[in-house]
Amino acid sequence: MVPNPAIINAVEQLDYRVTVGDVATKAGLNVATVEQGLLAIATEAGGHMQVADTGDLVYLFRKICAVSCVAAP
Repeated sequence: MVPNPAIINAVEQLDYRVTVGDVATKAGLNVATVEQGLLAIATEAGGHMQVADTGDLVYLFRKICAVSCVAAP
């Protein structure tokens, strides 16, 4: 799956620690699209998931790898 550039840009702008809601709002995309995109990026780039105190799923990405590991041909 080719990552959605809007999702990658939102992850970068939100400092690589994001929730689906944060990215959906920032990128102007629907939640289902963002959820699928973040999972794909996390799988490809070695991102991690945590559960916040609020119960939200938080995706954490390494700054160096978030774009370069996924966007590389």
